[in-house]
Amino acid sequence: MLISFFAMFTFFTTIRITPSVAPPTTSPPTRQPCRPDTPFRTPRCRSPPRPRPQPTTNVGDLTPLQSKLPPFKGLMYPRNEILDHPAGPILLQYALDGCPVDCGDDWTLEQLEAAIRNGAHASANIPEAAEACKKEALERVNEGSCRLVNWDDIKHKFPKNLKISPLAAVPHKSRKYRMILDLSFQLLVNGKRLESVNDSSDKSLAKQEAMYELGNVIPRIIWTMALAKDKTTPFMFTKVDLKDGYWRMAVNEIDAWNFAYVLPGAGPDDPVQLVIPDALQMGWSESPPFFCAATETARDIIDEKMRENIFVPEQPMENIMMDINWSAVNKLPNQPTTSETDNRKFLSLIEVYIDDFIGVIQSTDESQLLQFS
Repeated sequence: MLISFFAMFTFFTTIRITPSVAPPTTSPPTRQPCRPDTPFRTPRCRSPPRPRPQPTTNVGDLTPLQSKLPPFKGLMYPRNEILDHPAGPILLQYALDGCPVDCGDDWTLEQLEAAIRNGAHASANIPEAAEACKKEALERVNEGSCRLVNWDDIKHKFPKNLKISPLAAVPHKSRKYRMILDLSFQLLVNGKRLESVNDSSDKSLAKQEAMYELGNVIPRIIWTMALAKDKTTPFMFTKVDLKDGYWRMAVNEIDAWNFAYVLPGAGPDDPVQLVIPDALQMGWSESPPFFCAATETARDIIDEKMRENIFVPEQPMENIMMDINWSAVNKLPNQPTTSETDNRKFLSLIEVYIDDFIGVIQSTDESQLLQFS
């Protein structure tokens, strides 16, 4: 069976290996030794984990120290064992203060008015796309992740870091359109191109090393399958796609003005409205490293729980993850084990590609699959 690793699904599917396929001769890159500035995706470099108490019935509860923290921004809540990870303090800073942003020099009134006249990308001005954009913007306002302001209300005293970029609408598989902010757009003012938001962004604020493993995900999966000694047990695959991933990580209210755009679809007599998103944006060059810092850390924790066989309480998506078409699987009888170590010898791999968690496990034992899920 040919598997598309980048299609969205959250259940187990299977693929069988064949002994006739020769294993690759070159292994994927090994994980680099960790350095003080590169804590991501280096679980082998971590100090031995401290003894942890048995899980409570409500794993979302904060410790007494954590409960004294200010309210988190956005939808990322680093807590419990995440804060013991080398990247924990950084993620906690992002959750409390928002991801740091520096998009260069402030724009003048002349430049802002030129950006407003330029408006949205042609793709977002299609009536159907403009309506979808309005609907999404209002939904984000209701959930507290963006703001709508009238340009006339602020143009005489606008925030100093206000920058306005064109919005584009791209057809999408699971909804009519996906909105992408074109932060690479270079505005033309008085015959000169203005530096784009992406070009003027300070690249040192995001941990670029959080993305170092992206190119190794598929090679590791292939390598794991090719070297498997068991040629009878099928591989089970799962992929979990985090919905609206970038919107889960916030920027603070001041920095958010760097990512403003004109709400498309307004009539000639309607006031110009600006959308101010208080979260990472699809289209910003620094969104991937900020986001990967969170998902790579989550992968480390998942991997540790699997390797150490740490008890994990029931989670809401178990029924979806375990909705397996057993008629398509050569389910093998459970083999008796002589020790707890033998019981953990099944092959498994956890990888993450930005917002897609990809799992590979060579087992048909339902208890092992449940723990894996």
